[in-house]
Amino acid sequence: MIDPTSDQTDPFFQLSEDSDWNACIGPQGSEENYADGYIEAAIELVSAVIEKSMYERRDTLILPILYTARHSIELALKLAIGELVKMRIIDQLHAKNHDILSHWQLLDRTVLGDATVRRIVTEIEPFIRSLSQVDDDGQGLRYHEKQDGQRSLADKPLANLLVVRASLDKLADLLKQLKFRVFDLTYERSTGSYTRDCSRRDLFEIAKMLPQIGQWNSEQFDVAKRAVCEQFGIGSRKFSDALNVIKVNREMKVLLGEETALSHLSDDSVLFVVEQWRLRHPRRQGGRNPLGFDHFDPERFAEMAEESRIAAGVNQNVVEKLSSEEIADLQTVYYMGRDKVFAEHYQAVLERTAKTQRLAGNAVLSVNHLMEKTNFLTSLASGLRRLGRPSLAERVSAL
Repeated sequence: MIDPTSDQTDPFFQLSEDSDWNACIGPQGSEENYADGYIEAAIELVSAVIEKSMYERRDTLILPILYTARHSIELALKLAIGELVKMRIIDQLHAKNHDILSHWQLLDRTVLGDATVRRIVTEIEPFIRSLSQVDDDGQGLRYHEKQDGQRSLADKPLANLLVVRASLDKLADLLKQLKFRVFDLTYERSTGSYTRDCSRRDLFEIAKMLPQIGQWNSEQFDVAKRAVCEQFGIGSRKFSDALNVIKVNREMKVLLGEETALSHLSDDSVLFVVEQWRLRHPRRQGGRNPLGFDHFDPERFAEMAEESRIAAGVNQNVVEKLSSEEIADLQTVYYMGRDKVFAEHYQAVLERTAKTQRLAGNAVLSVNHLMEKTNFLTSLASGLRRLGRPSLAERVSAL
């Protein structure tokens, strides 16, 4: 048992024998923990007051509840701004202060290049303005009297905890959306598929709004263009910038009715490989346990020997049919589908895979690595869709 009053212990950072309650902080924490923790604390505290009917503590606990909520906003805005600076969407960090309104205004006046972030920034404005009005610098909700001698919250005699909790729930959801969308945006921009005004996600939405390429000289295209420009707040030149990215993107082009060939693999080669894979993984018939057997069954041993023979034959057939470049392409498509890799990374992944296989110098081993996988068919089809070949993916899935 730890005595917190003992001179030999640190009253807050001494550890006990019960490690279940050890919290990771400092070098084991993160900026996210700060941003998440304060809004979670505000919600937990207001919920405890309401659910436990702690009427006698309303007047005291409302102050840390509101301050903690305000601080969570400050941390979330600073986190988002920091990520946007890394992406060079914002030129430089905000001055180091506690003015949540000016932090929000920095986001509001910036061309954020993403419709979702823009929507979230707009939707959090009422929460920021409300708390900024009563505490513009982090003093009003912490101290009874501000540095200028004025009483804090002088024009706010009441706050309803039910209203506060409902608002905190909405605020928490918006801050969560902001954090995750900014993180996703960082990942998306690594593809290079964006414009100054439109993110990769936006470009997909724009592509969905457009008619097939063969109809781009029609009135239907003009109507779609006007709708896109209105929804995303862009003009004709920026609309053209968006089209230039969409037209060369493997996934986006599919939405316009165009597919893109793989670098090395032909459709016939892909279908041949799948047919060979099916020899090793026939569709299940009957009720045999696919994971093995429950006792020493001589018939099962014979089946295993036959399966090994088939596997060797399949591997040899694929190696004889495909070139080393095609094998590398096959493996690339499989892993991009399995791991949900952005299509824009296709060439880089393909080159890296081909280099690895050249160094290994064992085509049979590379082929067997794919042919033995039970998820080969689904991952290959997923990779084909991701790489702009949905029609081939459908043919593969049907085998």
